[in-house]
Amino acid sequence: VSSGAIAVGRRRLGLETGALKLEEKQAAAATGQIQLAHAWQNALAAHHEERLASVLAACGHEPETACGLLARLFRRELDLHQLMFAMGEAIAHLNHLEAQGALLREEGTDGVIRFARPD
Repeated sequence: VSSGAIAVGRRRLGLETGALKLEEKQAAAATGQIQLAHAWQNALAAHHEERLASVLAACGHEPETACGLLARLFRRELDLHQLMFAMGEAIAHLNHLEAQGALLREEGTDGVIRFARPD
């Protein structure tokens, strides 16, 4: 449990400043953890929606590969470890948009999978 969770929970529960009894600290920590988890979930959802919009825009004119999206999604140089995570994220977003019907998957004669808008 972090002091941040206790602080957030303390505000949520309306506990006064000063020393807390053990049971107040436990209640504040539990309440704060939930509040922080909700805040993190909202931030991740917003990030996901931003990434989906970027992927959809990138696949607007020409079919695009997951690898081709990396420079648009990640505007900095990635080391090998980061590159693997980035590729996984790009593929996940492409698959999600395909499942929603927003993109079509095309396998070229070269065996490379590309995604494009259906229109």
